[in-house]
Amino acid sequence: MSGTIKTDIRRLSRDLKHVLRSNEAMSILDLWSVGWTDGGCLVLANALRRWLGTGDILGVWEPVPLGEAIQHHAVLNINGWLIDGDGITTEGGLIRRWKEDLFRHRVELREFDWDTAFEQGMESRRDMESLTMILLDSKFNRHAVLEALQKVA
Repeated sequence: MSGTIKTDIRRLSRDLKHVLRSNEAMSILDLWSVGWTDGGCLVLANALRRWLGTGDILGVWEPVPLGEAIQHHAVLNINGWLIDGDGITTEGGLIRRWKEDLFRHRVELREFDWDTAFEQGMESRRDMESLTMILLDSKFNRHAVLEALQKVA
C-alpha cells in the first residue's frame, strides 16, 4: 500500500480500515487500552485533519429528550465523506451504522463541541496523533487520498 495511488473511495475505505486495525496502529492506543471507535476517535480525527491539512471535525450526538444531547464520537468530514476508524462513509451510512449496529438509538451529526468533549472525557494527545500521521504517511499517498476525497459524497 505504501505510496500507491488509491482514488477509489471503497478501496481507500477498506485499506484505511485494514491499516487502522493492524497491530502497528493499535499499538498507538495501547496506553489507553481503547480502539479507534471506542475512545481513540478524537485522536484519529485530529491526526487525519493534521495529515491531510483539511476537513472539519464533527460529532455524533444522541439527542436526549428534555436534556442536553450527548456527544459520543468524533469523525473527520471532507466534502461530505466522513472518516473514522471504520473507514470512509457518507452521513447516511454513518447514521445507519450507529443506529443499527453500534448504538441502537437515534443519533445526529453536528458540529463537534470541544467543551462538551472535555466535560465527557473525550481527549486527544499530540504524540498519539503524530504517531498516527507517521503510520498514515507510510501506508498511503496523501495527495491521492486528498484527490479521492475531493469528489463530493
